[in-house]
Amino acid sequence: AIRHETKRAQIQYSIDRGVLAAADLEQSMDAQAVVNSYMEVGGLDPTAHNVQVVVDEGLNYRRIDATSDYPMDTLFMNLMGVNTLTAKGQGAAEERIMDIEISLVLDVSGSMNGNNRLTLLKNAASDFIDAVIPTGGTEEEVSVSIIPFATQVNAGPNLLSHYNATSEHSYSDCVDFNTSDFNSSAVTTTQSLQRTGHFDPWNSNRPPSDWNMVCHPATHRHILPWSQDKTALKAVINGLQAGGNTSIDIGTKWGTALLDPSAQSIVTSKINAGTVHADFAGRPYSHSQENVLKVLVVMSDGQNTSQYYLKSGYRSGLSHSWLDVNGSGTSDDDWSQYDTYYNDYYHYDNNRYYTYPDGGSNAVRLTYPQLWDRLSVKWWASKLKTKASGGSTSGWTSAVYGSHGGSTKNTRTSAICTAAKDQGILVFSIGMETYGQGDATLLDCASSPAHFFDVDGIEISEAFNAIAAKINQLKLIQ
Repeated sequence: AIRHETKRAQIQYSIDRGVLAAADLEQSMDAQAVVNSYMEVGGLDPTAHNVQVVVDEGLNYRRIDATSDYPMDTLFMNLMGVNTLTAKGQGAAEERIMDIEISLVLDVSGSMNGNNRLTLLKNAASDFIDAVIPTGGTEEEVSVSIIPFATQVNAGPNLLSHYNATSEHSYSDCVDFNTSDFNSSAVTTTQSLQRTGHFDPWNSNRPPSDWNMVCHPATHRHILPWSQDKTALKAVINGLQAGGNTSIDIGTKWGTALLDPSAQSIVTSKINAGTVHADFAGRPYSHSQENVLKVLVVMSDGQNTSQYYLKSGYRSGLSHSWLDVNGSGTSDDDWSQYDTYYNDYYHYDNNRYYTYPDGGSNAVRLTYPQLWDRLSVKWWASKLKTKASGGSTSGWTSAVYGSHGGSTKNTRTSAICTAAKDQGILVFSIGMETYGQGDATLLDCASSPAHFFDVDGIEISEAFNAIAAKINQLKLIQ
C-alpha cells in the first residue's frame, strides 16, 4: 500500500505540472508531448503509465485533461488474491482570456444600398452584439467600438477632440492619414493629424449636399468607441445610412487605433466624463498583457475606391471669393470673385467686372472652409474662378484637391492589417457580395484564410455568428 501511494503521488505530481504547462496559451508544443515530458522528468515512462491527454481549445482558451494509470504487482497482497493495484493520476488545467476588446469596422459606402445589403448587415451586426456581450455582465468584460466607413471615417467631435487634429473648420471630424501612419497600430494623442477638408469634389451644386462631402458630417457616421451598452451599440448599427466611396484602409486604421494602448488616456478621460464605463479603466490594454483578447472585424462589400483631400493652399485662410450676406448664397447676384492680376471683381450675376465685390459693403470675404461649405469645388471653378482668372475648370479643380486611388489604398490596407496582426490582434474580415472585387485585400487583411468570410446575402449573418462563436470560445478560466 505504501508503494502504491508513493507511485500514485509521483504520477499525480507529474500530471499536475504537465497539464499546467500544456494549458498555457503561449505553449507551442503538442499537449501530449508536453505532459509526456513532465512524466519523463519525474522518472516515469508515459507509455507504460498509459498517459492520455484530451485538448479542448478555442480562440481565447485552452483546457487540458490528462489521465494516467499504472498497474503495480503486489508483494504480499497476492497472498490474499490481490495480484495488482493500479496507481492512477488525473489532472486538468484551463487558461481563459477574461477581457475582450472588439473593433467592428463596417462599410457604409453607397453600394451598400444595393441588394438589401445594409439591412442584412444591420441584422447580422445587431445579433453579433447580443452574442458577444454577456447579458447582465459577467467576469468577462467585453468592449465594442463601431467604426462606420465610406469615403472617410468621421470620428465625431468628442472623440477627435482628444487628438491633435488641425482646426481649420468644425463642420466635420475626419482626418487625412499619411502613408507612413498605416505602418503603426497607434494613433497617439500628440501626433499632428490633418483634419479632412469639408468639401464636395464630385458635383456642381450650390450649396453642396452633406452626402457629397468627403467627410459626411451626420451623427450616424460618428464612431462609437468602447461601449458595453447593447442598446446604444445596436442603435448606432440600426441608424447607419449608406453613401459615398470605399476606404477600407481608413476604417481599419481607426479600428486598430481604438485597440491600441496609445488611446488609454482617452478612455480615462471619457470614464471621468461618464461617457465610457468605469469597468474599462486601463483599456485599451497593452498588446502584451495576459488574458486579453483584441479582435478586429472588417466588413466590406467591395474594393477600395478614390479618397479625396484638399491641397494645402485651399484648406484654410481667406479665399478670394465674396458673398453678399443679404443673399442666401444660392442666387446669381450673391457671388463675386476677386482676381489678383487684374485687381478687379468678377460678378457672377451679370458676367462683368467691377472695382468692388457684388453687394458692396454687404459683401463678405469668405474663408476657404466657409466657401467649400457653400459651393462645390466644381461650381466655384466653372462659375467663378475660370471667369475671373481664366484657365479651365479641370485645371482649377486639380489645383484645389487631390486623391488617393484604389491601388494606394490597397497597399495602405495591407500595411495597417499587418501592423495589427504584428501586435497580436486577431483580424477577421468579411467580403459581402464583392463579386471578386476587394476579396484579395480582405483576405490579405485577415489573420489567416480561415478568418476571411466571402458571403452572399443572408450568409453575412452566418459569418458574424461564426466570429461571435469563436470569440466566445476564448473565455479562459485560470
